[in-house]
Amino acid sequence: MAADTRYSKHTSAEAAMELARSTRGRDFADLVIVITGANSGIGYEAAVALARGGATVVTVCRNKTKAEETAKRVREAANEKDAEKVVPGVMDCGSLDSVRAFA
Repeated sequence: MAADTRYSKHTSAEAAMELARSTRGRDFADLVIVITGANSGIGYEAAVALARGGATVVTVCRNKTKAEETAKRVREAANEKDAEKVVPGVMDCGSLDSVRAFA
């Protein structure tokens, strides 16, 4: 039986990354991914999977302390030693001034 190469609601972030690399030939090393809400839930899982996949990940939170803690947790979970590959970012998505400052 052939391996399933489709995504579904049951596909984890890690499995989606593996599918993209193995069946679609996708290399994530050239991407910078900005993830809001990276400190928990699906945002955190996506940040870890993308960091493991080689992407540069910006973990965006509302305050600097939370963003730095989140970046550290993602680096540790992804076993990423290069601090330049997982970086903290501060932005409050509810404030256009904050979004402009971040951009």
